[in-house]
Amino acid sequence: MLDLMAEPRLDAERRWKAFNEGYDPADAHVGVTEISVKGASFQQVMAVMNGAVSNTSGIAANPEHYIVIGDISTGQRGMEVFGMFGEPVFVHGVADKGIPEDLPVEPDPSYPLTVCGSMLLKSDDTPIHVGACHMVRPTQDGFDIKSTFFCPGKAPQAIADGHKYHFAIEIVNAARTASGAADK
Repeated sequence: MLDLMAEPRLDAERRWKAFNEGYDPADAHVGVTEISVKGASFQQVMAVMNGAVSNTSGIAANPEHYIVIGDISTGQRGMEVFGMFGEPVFVHGVADKGIPEDLPVEPDPSYPLTVCGSMLLKSDDTPIHVGACHMVRPTQDGFDIKSTFFCPGKAPQAIADGHKYHFAIEIVNAARTASGAADK
């Protein structure tokens, strides 16, 4: 896959480096998706999304995922299109159980659990200030999730807007898999 996507991947890397020149979190684009999930816990859904259930579950959760290797707790590599915009980019990162100070996301005290991550280019570890912050509120039969995508202000707003749909597709498909509904 990496060989097949070499040319568009390198083009995407050049573009993300340009988007990050002079990065300022105050100017970042943000897209927020809020979903209520029933029939599966956040931990079950995250295990599907991050590939811990199987080496294909993260890919199956969203058609914009081309590669998902590892899990977000110990380190994950992946290739995806951000926000249904442009070519896929090969990145890596590790989750953080808080909101790092360089992210353009404010905590919401009504969501007691937070998992955030920011991506770096896999080729040379350049931080591209693209990532997600998932704030979670457990419910009796599932959870509510507020997922915030962020990217540099020099990137098109369409990337953050498109990632709202990306999150919805990913979370719903992962919840269906985690609850067994995808098999019905």
